[in-house]
Amino acid sequence: MSRKTFGVILAAMAGFSLCAQQSTELPNFRVELGIGAGSATHNTDKSDLDGDTGAGFFRLQFEGFSDEGFGGGLRLEGWKSDDDLFDDNGFPGIEATTSSLFAHASWRITDDNLRMPIRVGALFSGHQLEDTTTGEQTTFSSFGPQFEVAPELFLTQGSGTEWSVFAELGLGVAVTGIEVDGTAGDFDSSTWFYGIELGTRVYFGPVELGLSYVARGHMMEESDAQNSTVVFGYEAGLDGVVLTMGVVF
Repeated sequence: MSRKTFGVILAAMAGFSLCAQQSTELPNFRVELGIGAGSATHNTDKSDLDGDTGAGFFRLQFEGFSDEGFGGGLRLEGWKSDDDLFDDNGFPGIEATTSSLFAHASWRITDDNLRMPIRVGALFSGHQLEDTTTGEQTTFSSFGPQFEVAPELFLTQGSGTEWSVFAELGLGVAVTGIEVDGTAGDFDSSTWFYGIELGTRVYFGPVELGLSYVARGHMMEESDAQNSTVVFGYEAGLDGVVLTMGVVF
């Protein structure tokens, strides 16, 4: 084999290797908007304040990674129920609203067709019950750590179009402060949070479209007593379908 031929082969191999590396490069950033609808529930311990109704869902999130897989992000999301949450039990005109901010550090594990972000951070959450007739509100404000894992399996890759299925599982715990209109003093409690999402995504170059089932919930313990008064524990949440649109780059 001549030196010239050998040089051509080496150049071709180097070019192929470079193309292969470029084709497997992962996006460093992701921005996503999600809008959905489903059913909201709120069940109160030792009380008839139980019910379910329709609700809307909103989410906006950003996440970025270095080439080594370390990064972080922010997620803002919330849901709002209709105002007939407790109508069936004789308490008309009450609606529930939940909003949260999750600020986190991330580590992305990759292996062939798998990408799996692991997230650890701080959750800020607010849940509110409002009587739309009188304007009176009960507000639950929580802060604490949250952990998430979000595996995504790519079924097809390359050619500018990719298709994946994914899951997202999260768990958090927080201290909770409670304010009740018309009641003197604030109450303290603790709350567990959970999140589940199962869905699929299609990528057209940098554009991402997705459809998923999402469940968000939290469970608060009965509060400490203030002047011989307590706020009963409750469990509230939403499950529904979410459409997502995003950009990866």
